[in-house]
Parts: sequence; C-alpha cells; structure tokens
Amino acid sequence: MISLGTLYVGLDAGTANTLLYVSGRGIALNEPSLLTIRTGSDKVEFVGEEAEVGRGRIPRKFQLQRPISRGTVTNAGLFEAMLSAFLTKAGVKRRFRRLRMAVAVPSGSSQSERIALVQLVRKTIDADICPIDQALAAGIGAGLPVRDLKACMIVGIGAGTTQIAVLSGGSVVQTRCLPIAGQDIDAAITARSKQLTNC
Repeated sequence: MISLGTLYVGLDAGTANTLLYVSGRGIALNEPSLLTIRTGSDKVEFVGEEAEVGRGRIPRKFQLQRPISRGTVTNAGLFEAMLSAFLTKAGVKRRFRRLRMAVAVPSGSSQSERIALVQLVRKTIDADICPIDQALAAGIGAGLPVRDLKACMIVGIGAGTTQIAVLSGGSVVQTRCLPIAGQDIDAAITARSKQLTNC
C-alpha cells in the first residue's frame, strides 16, 4: 500500500530512450536519451523530444549528444542534466516526504558500474534507490512467472545492447549482454539497401 507523501518511481535509462514510471500514473515519460548542447561547452539547450526535433538541421553552434552508449553512461555531467530535466517533465518533485526509485541496471554490468549509476541518480535527486536488473524488470513487466522455480528466458533487444537472461526463483540465474542491437540492425539494413539499389 502506498503511504501518504511517498512517491514510487521507476527509471529505465536506455541508449535510445529513457522511461519514467510514476505510481498512480503509469509511464509518465518516454523520450529520446538525447541532448542538444552548445558546441565547445556542455551548456544544455534542449533535452529529449525537443532535441530530437532538431536532428539533422541544427546550426553548427549546436551539437547532439547521447550521454548513454551501449547501455553505459559515457558522460556523467550530461546524464545528470538529462535526468534532472526528465524528472521535472515527469512532475517528480522534492516536495514529497519520501521518494522511492527503482533503477534498471543493464544485465551483466559489473558491481562498480551499478554503484556508479546509482550514485549518479542520487546526485540528481534525493531518493531511496533500489537497483533492479533490466532483464528481471522486463520479465516482470512481460508477465513472465519469474518467481517460479521453473526457468524462463527473456531476450531484450535495445538500441545499443541485446540482453539474454534466464530467470528463476525471482532472480537472474544466467545472463549475457551482446554489444549488437537495434542500431546495428538498422545500419546493416541501410547498408544492404544501398548495395541493392546502387545508391
């Protein structure tokens, strides 16, 4: 039962998109993990959908940046700026007496990578943070019987990585993360189409 003044939030920050779930509202935000910054500095001009609108036609004084690559945060400062903007858009405010946040972490990531991600989120907002394996979270969301002792498998193809996991007894018993995913598939299709049409 949700207590008065407590807000429950779920965060899935992916290579292509970031999703925020807010208790009582469902998916409160689903936007590109993308920023427009001023060239030569880290000054953020646009975030998410606003940055996506300018893709391919922004002036030279601006450039697009993705703070997450292959499921890993590659620019901590830009990630914090992006997450802060997204939390504001989603209406997640500090006025709540208590904020509890589940943060999806890539399957197969090291303990140090998980700790680093949690610390980055904690720098952005004061919350009780619980990291959860992305594969386990995906299994729960898909309605798989993840708590059963009988194993089930899930394959998640993201933009930057493909995660394969075996779930049993409410945990991940085996996992593998491949650095080949949606972006690579799109690039391969584009390249093959150009070959076939001689473009």
